[in-house]
Amino acid sequence: EVTVNAACCQSLSLALYELTSNAFKYGALSSPGGRIALSWETRGTGEDAVFRFEWREISSNPREMSDHQGFGTTVLEKMAPMSVRGWAERTFCADGVIWTLEAPLVAVLTHSGAE
Repeated sequence: EVTVNAACCQSLSLALYELTSNAFKYGALSSPGGRIALSWETRGTGEDAVFRFEWREISSNPREMSDHQGFGTTVLEKMAPMSVRGWAERTFCADGVIWTLEAPLVAVLTHSGAE
């Protein structure tokens, strides 16, 4: 269980909106049999602790990477990772799309009295 701070919550919400919207239009949720798997974990301890979030689309009709660089791309590749001092990567695989966000745990957690 991870309780994320407001900045992380806002970034993840925007990213999930973009990912879901794209999945309905072009990806796993645009045809029968597609599905979405979400996972998150924390690794390490102290200053080296990391938060990792993964969105995985599994589709019978996967899409190819687009050259289009719209608002959604900005959210997924720049805004979300920048808001938590992390990095993000979107990978187009044989069976779908994977979006990963990784950040220092201290940049993601709610700290009592900090918000």
